[in-house]
Amino acid sequence: MLFRSVADEVPQPSADVLRAFFERYKDDLPEARSEDPGFREPHRVKYQYLVAARDGFLDKAKKEITDEAIGEFYEKNKETLYRSRTPKPDEKKEENKEEDKKEDETKPDETKGEKDEGSKDEASEKKDAEEPAFEPLEKVKDQIRDRLAAEQADRMIDQIFSAVAADLTGYAEDFALWQARQEKGDAPRPPDIDVIAKTQGLEAGTSDLVTADQAVASGGIGRSFEFIADPGSRFGFRQRNWLEQVYGPGTPSLRPITSRDAAGNRYISWKVEDQPEFTPSFEAARPVVEQAWKIVEGRDIARRKAEAIVAEAAGKPSLAEALAGREGVEVASVGPFSWLSQGTVPQGTPPVLSDPDGFVMAGEDLMRAVFALEPGQTVVAFNEPKTICYAIRMRSLEPPLADLEAKFLADKGDQRRIGMVAQREFSEIGRAHV
Repeated sequence: MLFRSVADEVPQPSADVLRAFFERYKDDLPEARSEDPGFREPHRVKYQYLVAARDGFLDKAKKEITDEAIGEFYEKNKETLYRSRTPKPDEKKEENKEEDKKEDETKPDETKGEKDEGSKDEASEKKDAEEPAFEPLEKVKDQIRDRLAAEQADRMIDQIFSAVAADLTGYAEDFALWQARQEKGDAPRPPDIDVIAKTQGLEAGTSDLVTADQAVASGGIGRSFEFIADPGSRFGFRQRNWLEQVYGPGTPSLRPITSRDAAGNRYISWKVEDQPEFTPSFEAARPVVEQAWKIVEGRDIARRKAEAIVAEAAGKPSLAEALAGREGVEVASVGPFSWLSQGTVPQGTPPVLSDPDGFVMAGEDLMRAVFALEPGQTVVAFNEPKTICYAIRMRSLEPPLADLEAKFLADKGDQRRIGMVAQREFSEIGRAHV
């Protein structure tokens, strides 16, 4: 259950009150999960990029791979890539015996068994050693085509990206020279990414001024990376995130950056504007300050409304029935969900706080309140940034509490489980006292 905005019920503050509120938080950066506001503007970047979609270039490359090229690759690499599994000596002897048996059965009785078994086995093994078996070309043909197409696609993309990088570098040099000379007239024109994209079969994009978190949330290029040489690492290379090259300290504008995503799509991008973090004036920030003020001051109003709903719903089968037709609220079912979840993190690492669909940034306090309930009970709780007040009724708990207690007692000797939860608790305490 969540309330719609109660901002309109918050009295309008005076300019002096708003200014004092601004002064208190003006040097704090905003944090999505913090209950306190922040009015300092974070570092933002504007960038342009071109995307070479993997599937499109693969399909194009496959059409250029000939049967002749596949055959040449097979002959050149069959010794190292396409050997058949060689049977063990004992397996080979059994195969030879079966062949001899079949051969003897087709001959007259007086000739059966006259062969020297040892000599035949030795001859067969010698022949196998001299003539290694290979996977037939027809069996691996599609595999080779895919491999050659992937290499060809990369070469095609490399060629396009190299040309784009050269154009961009030339433009950056011309633009820097134009600025240094303070010449009058029009500035040099940057590469037209829309024309390039249309000509080369790419996709083009230009961002707004966005924070690093916003770039990541947009997906695609924001989560891309590249592998770079690193002699000090275990494998001689490491993964460098695109964010490092765009949002890192001192990273230049108009420098071509190549990267790729987990799906194999490749990017070339460059920063066109960099806005460092700064503290705005009160006048410039006033709309944001006023909105934050209403969120903070509206918390008591939201809690009182939620508590009134809890009282009204007492004895009713469900919140939905108790609030049927009521305006200003939404009733939704959430779950099932657990307090903590392992998710996709590696085994042996501490569990993380669940983030169930239906709640917005639920947070530790909300989870604690929910899991203190028994089925049929109701509680009022805020989400982590205290922007939404929920009235929550537990419908069911699975497995039942008695089963959970029994499992806890059975597993209490497993120090690894206790240690993972304790590690998480210690981390939370440590962060709270920093």
